[in-house]
Amino acid sequence: MPGVERALSILRNVREIISVVDADGRVVYVNEATESVLGEAAERSLGRPVEDWIHPDDQAQAHADRDYLLGAPGRTRAAVVRVRHDDGRWVHLETHGVNLLNDPEVKGLLYVSRDIEDRVQAQAGLAQVVERERVVAELGMRALVGHDLEGLLQDALEQAAGLLDTPWATIYELLGPDEIRVRRMLGPDPLPPDYPWAADRRSQVPVTLERRRPTTLTELRREAGVGLSAESTARGMVDGLAVVLEGPDGPRGVLSVDTREPREFTHAEAQFLQGVANVIAGALLRDQRERDAVERALHHELTGLATRPLLADRLGQALRRAEREALPVAVLMVDLDRFKAVNDELGHAAGDEVLRQLGARLRACVRAADTVARYGGDEFVVLCDELVHVEEVAQLAIRIRQACAEPFPLPGGREARLSASIGTSWSTDAGTEPTALLAAADAAMYRDKRAG
Repeated sequence: MPGVERALSILRNVREIISVVDADGRVVYVNEATESVLGEAAERSLGRPVEDWIHPDDQAQAHADRDYLLGAPGRTRAAVVRVRHDDGRWVHLETHGVNLLNDPEVKGLLYVSRDIEDRVQAQAGLAQVVERERVVAELGMRALVGHDLEGLLQDALEQAAGLLDTPWATIYELLGPDEIRVRRMLGPDPLPPDYPWAADRRSQVPVTLERRRPTTLTELRREAGVGLSAESTARGMVDGLAVVLEGPDGPRGVLSVDTREPREFTHAEAQFLQGVANVIAGALLRDQRERDAVERALHHELTGLATRPLLADRLGQALRRAEREALPVAVLMVDLDRFKAVNDELGHAAGDEVLRQLGARLRACVRAADTVARYGGDEFVVLCDELVHVEEVAQLAIRIRQACAEPFPLPGGREARLSASIGTSWSTDAGTEPTALLAAADAAMYRDKRAG
């Protein structure tokens, strides 16, 4: 039968798998392509049920497709199914089946199948790229318009760990030349926020700061013999990828993901992690600038003391607490005597230097719970809160007088000698209205000034 032999010769040499399955689902014919595609010789496949190759999750659909084909002669069906390779991995096959049970030469379901694993992997890779770009764009928009920094950082870590399939994701923040701390960590047994990570420890973090590019621990071990820290080893971290959180003035920290097994990260994965790191760096920078702006608004730039708005807020809180807990609040109004003469005789630069030094002296006089504010040009207010006593406030006034009386050294070998007038008021006497308490302290200060 020359025609049949010619057909068999063609079937043996085509790259697609040609198979025939009987009504019971057993393979009765398969060409040699099965060995090149699935790693199994054709003769080993004969007589075996198709289910031996099909992925468990795809078997229900495969059964439904076969039942459909068996429903009538000539029916066709196309599908994509995962089939087990002889080495254990799963390969995507695109199959086209036709019911030829009535054909005397075939007597079964004829399938033509081809390997589309490369196409599936390419599509999956493209989908991953698109998803990663979407995540970075979404996080970027949140960083621009949102105010929930900690929520953004948590979501960024979750997205990085999820899309890169790693157990851990960590933000390390650079606080000084030799001070790296954990800002936030996601994963099993996470290190707590603000956990110190010494720069001299054998860790991938400081090395990454120096290199300014995506770095894997595998690469570091190969090039420089750098290993993980004891903390990481105790958590089962074996490998990882780290990228720099870059700021306008240099590195702000590191974003890293860590794995339990050695792993080679792709260039696309490193790019994605760097994109997330750029969003995090921008969000941290914006938060820092906002906090700096608030700090400038609430603290006098020259003296570093609280401004009037901050004083008003803290005084209001202290007086409300005083009403609830029946605790006294004291206010000292301090006026720097003869300060105008310093400006007139020595210049405003000398006056600014006096104010700068005085701010530091006043802060040194008070307790941590107290508030010192610049109230006017040469007027200052000290708010004494939390368990204050008459004797303590009297001693504080003495310390302030002494601090103001000490000479103020100025450039050029000059110095300014001043004194202070101080008035004190108590919430137990003036009441719990802020304006009344300040007015009473101001009146007491002028009495002190007139008394010399």
